[in-house]
Amino acid sequence: MQIPFQIKDETIYLVADDNNYALARIIERTRKGETTTELESFKWFSNIGSALNRIIDLKVKRSDAQTLLELRQVIESAQAEVMKAWDNSAESR
Repeated sequence: MQIPFQIKDETIYLVADDNNYALARIIERTRKGETTTELESFKWFSNIGSALNRIIDLKVKRSDAQTLLELRQVIESAQAEVMKAWDNSAESR
């Protein structure tokens, strides 16, 4: 599972393994002169709800909202994006 979320000007991926959910970034590594692109996890969660809440939290904290109305729009937009990703991932199973 690799579900992308746009947070400000960065793409953060929700990834999972057998035991955890994680947020990850794309990085480039050079080993023995060869550069590869990889996902590097930076925050781990034991359940998907916590991971999705963290994505919403990051979107809110990195927003440029200047008023409560703008902040409300950011929160609603973030929640809608997470729900859309959730619906799309459920449909692809």
